[in-house]
Amino acid sequence: MTLLVLQAIFRPNLPFNLTAIAALLRQLGDQVLREQELGRILTYATRAGQGLSVAEFNDVATAADPKGGGTIAMTLAEKWLAEGLHVAIEDALHDRFGDAGLALMAQIRLITSSASLRNILRAIHRSTGIDEVRQGLEGLAS
Repeated sequence: MTLLVLQAIFRPNLPFNLTAIAALLRQLGDQVLREQELGRILTYATRAGQGLSVAEFNDVATAADPKGGGTIAMTLAEKWLAEGLHVAIEDALHDRFGDAGLALMAQIRLITSSASLRNILRAIHRSTGIDEVRQGLEGLAS
């Protein structure tokens, strides 16, 4: 399966090829394994820089699992968004507050809501000091 995906990534008509490969996943009886493989397919395509549109992303996920593919695609997209926001927050904390800012990352990594993470990033840019950011995080925890 991995070799098929890697071949498809570097050929024209990527969305069609990935959709056909993802359809093969329907033959897997194990739902967890199907979800893991679908995640790998979408991750390879995304990390290879061969971006898929939102519609193509959903088409690939639905080909693998007509009932749950859309949910899997949304879960992966949310996970990747959160990962990207964590990196942006870490960079902003380091740039603004150095090591003191980075010390807040252990607490921030526990937050998975992309809306909360966006708010944290905005607060870091607007804050006048590290204590203000700490207070904002304490407000999220309570």
